[in-house]
Amino acid sequence: MTNPQVLLLVSLMISLLSATSVCAVPTPTVSARSVTSVDLTNAQRLARGLTPNIPKRLFDPTRVRRNPLPSPQPNVVGKIAIKSASNNDPIGWLAVNLRELTHDPQIITFKNPASASELLELDLADNSGRHLGLQVDDENAHIGAGHNAYATVTFTHTSTGAGQSVSPDSDSSNQFVETTVWSVDPTTGRLTAQWVNKDDGSVAPLFFVLDTYRGGSRLWFFGDRDAFTWNSDYHEVTYWIEPA
Repeated sequence: MTNPQVLLLVSLMISLLSATSVCAVPTPTVSARSVTSVDLTNAQRLARGLTPNIPKRLFDPTRVRRNPLPSPQPNVVGKIAIKSASNNDPIGWLAVNLRELTHDPQIITFKNPASASELLELDLADNSGRHLGLQVDDENAHIGAGHNAYATVTFTHTSTGAGQSVSPDSDSSNQFVETTVWSVDPTTGRLTAQWVNKDDGSVAPLFFVLDTYRGGSRLWFFGDRDAFTWNSDYHEVTYWIEPA
């Protein structure tokens, strides 16, 4: 065989081998996890030999987050029950007419106290702008240990702050009042009071007395039980806030 014939034969063999190599390249197949497979149901996926869909996250913590607990009511509306200090028997109410304790209780409103020691101003709930205050006829009256001076309860437009001593009563001439003197125990509703003396700034806790002399009813506030002159017409009482 001549050299040209040998070269031709080699060329044909190389061409044949190249074609065979090209044909041997595998045809690419569509991935089993194609884009459309995400829309298949679990039954359809299992029928095709696929794994089930990834479970959807149905719980959204932002949707079920606990709301803050409702705040207590900012104001309290009630009436003042007057009871015997000795046996807690009910006597009557602090009434619209302060001389009457048997009917028509005065409705009051005040800030919901944070504690039993917080000083409060009790407002009349009749939109008159008046407060329940303690009144004296001498601005230098000293109420407390060793003294028999006293205050009486009154309704007044005058307002004094916590820890502030007397101011002239705008509703009564020659009278002086303090109004932010009350404390209410949030648990029991017990109402207490204190007095700030103008002369030395001392503070006196008060005890409450009901005077029934001549059939009337007068409410007094003293600072010293031992200095107080008791008789059969005087009865120590307690005040309690009750729902209106």
